[in-house]
Amino acid sequence: MLKGRQRVLVVGCPGGGKSTLSVELGQRLDLPVIHLDQLHWQPGWEKLPKEPWLATVRALIDEPRWILDGNYRGSMAMRMERCDAVLFLDLPRWQCVYGVLRRFALGRLVPRAGMPDDCREQLTWSFLKFVWRYPEDDVPRVEALLEALPPSVEVVRIRSRAELRELLGTLA
Repeated sequence: MLKGRQRVLVVGCPGGGKSTLSVELGQRLDLPVIHLDQLHWQPGWEKLPKEPWLATVRALIDEPRWILDGNYRGSMAMRMERCDAVLFLDLPRWQCVYGVLRRFALGRLVPRAGMPDDCREQLTWSFLKFVWRYPEDDVPRVEALLEALPPSVEVVRIRSRAELRELLGTLA
C-alpha cells in the first residue's frame, strides 16, 4: 500500500491528524511534505489572496514528488487530478473535535507543525461547528471527487485510529 507512490494527497476533517500523518508518511516514503496551511495562512491569520493561492497550488502539483496535507475545497479537484494516491482521514467527528481541542490547548504554548510561527491556535464556535458538520457538509464532496478518480489512483479511506496504525505498520 502506497509503496512507489510519488504524489500523495492527505485530506480529512480538521483535528483528524492530517499533518501528523503526513510527516510520518514523508519519512517512511522518503517524500517531501508540504503543509498547505503553512502556505495559505499569512502572519496574523491573513489568507493568501485567491489568485496567488491557486498559482502556488498549481506550482506545487507540477512537482514530481510530494505529500500535500490539507483540504481547501477550492483547490482539491486540481490536486486530485495530479496525485497518484489519496489518504482520506474519515474519522468519527468526536475524535476530530477532541483533536482540535487538544491542538488548541497545546498550540497556545508551541506553534503546531505545518503552521506559520505567527499563527497561534485559535478556537471559535464557527470552527467547531465546521468540524462537527464536516461529515454532512464536506464528506459527500470528497467522496464525489474520489469516485471520479481513475483506477490508477490509489485511494485509502481511514475510518479509525486502528486503521491508521495498521497503515503505518505496513510501511514500517
